[in-house]
Amino acid sequence: MHLSTALQNKLQRIHNLCIRFIFNLKKYDHISYYFKRLKWLNLSQRRQLHLGCFLFKLHINNSPRYLLDLITPTNQIHNYNTRPRSFIPDIHNISGNKMFKFFAPKFWNDIPNNIKNAANIHHFKNMYKAYLLSK
Repeated sequence: MHLSTALQNKLQRIHNLCIRFIFNLKKYDHISYYFKRLKWLNLSQRRQLHLGCFLFKLHINNSPRYLLDLITPTNQIHNYNTRPRSFIPDIHNISGNKMFKFFAPKFWNDIPNNIKNAANIHHFKNMYKAYLLSK
């Protein structure tokens, strides 16, 4: 998730070159149509998919425990009847946004509930990939 912008751009250019090679496109041809045609995610979306699958497994298997303990449901913070969400701690500096206990609950809360309630990892992965492709 937390690659430098320069490295993300390099990797995405290589990914785009693969599309151009597959379809024999020229250097400046637009490729977003071909990503959709192949049903490929761009690299940012692929990272989101892998993180989503990891967090789904974390919630289903309740392990590894040390990571699960960093994600606190809001109903353990207060007694209000709220939607099942994860508590996002306050972060006082920019580098804190990269900490697992901050970005994982925020990321998990942004996934639609119908996808989070999937029966197993295969259903989750298929639904989440379709969701990312539709964005």
